[in-house]
Amino acid sequence: AEADRISREIQQKREKENRESEWEIKKKL
Repeated sequence: AEADRISREIQQKREKENRESEWEIKKKL
């Protein structure tokens, strides 16, 4: 259960970083 929680937090963090990077790219265009 602990590993599932950690992997879920890592996945959410990665998705958040992906959204932020996409926003940065759009802002530069």
